[in-house]
Amino acid sequence: MNKDTGVVILAIIGFFVVLSFVLGLLGSIFWVALKFIFPLLVVIGAAKLVTCHVENKKRKYN
Repeated sequence: MNKDTGVVILAIIGFFVVLSFVLGLLGSIFWVALKFIFPLLVVIGAAKLVTCHVENKKRKYN
């Protein structure tokens, strides 16, 4: 086994280690977004929709 071949193999292994770390980090961020941020946005959107609907009714009868 050449010295260059060993370096190439170590570089490839290092690349995959870094890639798995980056993909794990992105996956964690995506999980947090789906678990917490998306439901929060749905609740905020629903609250704005209801508030807007109620305000429109009040304006209609005043």
